[in-house]
Amino acid sequence: MDFYFSTVKKPVATLRVALRTVYRVFADPTYDVRKKGGFEDSCVALRTTGGRGCVKIEGTEEMSVLPGSLLLFRHNDVRRYYCGDETWDFWWFEFDAGEIPDISLNRVFEISAADSEESDSKACLEYLGKSGAASLALASAYFDLLLHKWLLHFENKISGDPHRAAINQSIDYIKKNISKNLKVKSIANTAGFCERRFRQIFTEVVGMQPKKYIDILRINLSAELLENTSFPVSEISDKLGYSSQFHFSRAFQKMKGMSPSQFRKR
Repeated sequence: MDFYFSTVKKPVATLRVALRTVYRVFADPTYDVRKKGGFEDSCVALRTTGGRGCVKIEGTEEMSVLPGSLLLFRHNDVRRYYCGDETWDFWWFEFDAGEIPDISLNRVFEISAADSEESDSKACLEYLGKSGAASLALASAYFDLLLHKWLLHFENKISGDPHRAAINQSIDYIKKNISKNLKVKSIANTAGFCERRFRQIFTEVVGMQPKKYIDILRINLSAELLENTSFPVSEISDKLGYSSQFHFSRAFQKMKGMSPSQFRKR
């Protein structure tokens, strides 16, 4: 008798993906979209299949996306995307999910398409366009499979990065001390780097400067508190380490396109 099996002591759940929108775009040089934020706090997976596009994410340098590339980012953070050549063919997936690894956001990855990727993408488009909970759930399930395959490639790609553990440690430190007046120099010390070297490595691994990462983390956490609690704006400002409610409101307005009070009312 022969048999095969796999088992783990601590099984890992999926990201509980909920697919919102799918676009299949064949763009020409007239295609140029500019955004100011203020969207639902969803994520975007941008998968380029042909030509070249250019994408500007808040806090990062403009990025080129070529055939075979994947770019994950938060919808609120995109500022511009446009056709950078004669053509730009791409899939655009907007989705809600559990904890997407921050380290996978705002970075362009080269990923070879699996044999089933095109058909799975088309299934997302088809089932999301149908009515009924079962069809919508099936669209999310197809995208869930696509996303996990992409994230697996990402994990394999960076698993050999000698600085990954140190940067992950610094990210944990940031999250645990988000209510404090965080200084990049002190974060660098916890990771065992001088400040200049830490800034360089953090940007290479995470895709943005440490200060920008902290700003985005604070605003996203504040949005969750505004949406899910009754804490006053002043108290949320204090909890997230802002020097004053004025500075918090100004930072929130800049990133989300509306004031904290407007966001809560919406």
